[in-house]
Amino acid sequence: MKDSITKEDPMSACYIDQSFPALLHFAYKYADSPEKAILANANAGGENVARGGLLGALLGATHGPSAWDGWMRDGLHSRKEIEQEIKILFNL
Repeated sequence: MKDSITKEDPMSACYIDQSFPALLHFAYKYADSPEKAILANANAGGENVARGGLLGALLGATHGPSAWDGWMRDGLHSRKEIEQEIKILFNL
């Protein structure tokens, strides 16, 4: 039974340069849903922290802040400071 179980998404326990193909996979497969992309990345395991940071930056640049559901922002540690830094960075 175990042999019949397949995973749709790659799992890569390695440094970011080795998990870059997985990053591209998530960015392409879930291009229309940052939420699904971030969740799929987290659930894949492996080097999901660095990969997730880059994936979030890529999808954030593509979709902008309005694409991110509240639960993905509201629980961030130092959220207000992060948002202020982003505003300063982009002169909003």
